[in-house]
Amino acid sequence: MMPSNRFFTEAQRELLTAALNRIIPPEGPLPGAGDLGLVDFVEGVVDRDTRLRRLFNDGIAQIGIVAARRQGKEFSRLSEAAMAATLQEVEASLPEFFEALVRQTYNGYYTSPRIFQLI
Repeated sequence: MMPSNRFFTEAQRELLTAALNRIIPPEGPLPGAGDLGLVDFVEGVVDRDTRLRRLFNDGIAQIGIVAARRQGKEFSRLSEAAMAATLQEVEASLPEFFEALVRQTYNGYYTSPRIFQLI
C-alpha cells in the first residue's frame, strides 16, 4: 500500500526512476539520478506546487504513452536507446515539462550529500 504522503503512484515512481537514470546516468562510482533516489526529491518539489503537479502528471503520462506507442512496452522496460528516443519525443512535445524535469533532476543530484562526497 502506498504511504499517504506520496504524490506519485508506484508505476509513476518506477517510470520516473528510469527517466532520471537517463537524464543523469551512472558513471563510474557516481550513481544515476534515479538510483540515487531522486524520485523523492522531485516528488517533494512537485507536491508543493499545483501547477507542477499537473505538469508532471501530464509529462509522466506522456512518457508512458510514447513508450507504449513506439515499443509496446513500459518505459522502464525499454532499451537505453529506446528510452532516449522516447524522452526526445516528449521533450519536443512537452518542452515545459521536460525543462522542469531536467532542472529538478540536476537540483536534486548536485545538492545530494552523497554526490558531494563522491565528487
